[in-house]
Amino acid sequence: MKKCKQCNITYDDSKNYCKKCGNALADDHKLESKEAAKKQVFEDRLKIDPLNTGLLHEYAKFLFGNSLYKDAIAVLLKILALDEKDETATDLLFQSYQNLQMHNEAGETGKQ
Repeated sequence: MKKCKQCNITYDDSKNYCKKCGNALADDHKLESKEAAKKQVFEDRLKIDPLNTGLLHEYAKFLFGNSLYKDAIAVLLKILALDEKDETATDLLFQSYQNLQMHNEAGETGKQ
């Protein structure tokens, strides 16, 4: 997500300028160096064992906790591809969709 610092309006990552004032948008959320290092460690561990559902759950929770909802959705969908009945992943996926205001996807996930 990107945000206009002047108007405090949030936009999708594909947008570059604020519709209201025309200022350039800034990334709304950036990881601190410690969190970025943790993210890299998770990614390296997943390269070695990409189907480890425990590690995927831990990584998804880390991403969700750091408001990286799009990344969390990708990991959660992978978990659900491995185990369709995983309630924890389904719940976290629903919450991620809601936080990104993707209501259609959230509704479909809620129905499941």
